[in-house]
Amino acid sequence: MSSKTPTYEAKMQRLEDMVTQIENHSLPLDQLVTTLKAALKLADDCDKELKRIETDTNRLLQHEQEQTV
Repeated sequence: MSSKTPTYEAKMQRLEDMVTQIENHSLPLDQLVTTLKAALKLADDCDKELKRIETDTNRLLQHEQEQTV
C-alpha cells in the first residue's frame, strides 16, 4: 500500500462517490453520519488546495508580467 498523498482529482472523485451515497439514501444512519463528516472534511481539504493553487498561479502570473515589462 502506498503512502502517497491522493491527488486533487482522486479526492474529488472520492467526494463525488460519497455525495452519491448520501443522495441515494443507501447508507445506514450511523454510516451516513460518518460519511457526511468525512465528505465535509474532504470538501474543506479540496477547497484549501484550490486556494493554494490559485495563490501560486497568481504569484507566477504576476512574476511573468513583471519579467515582460
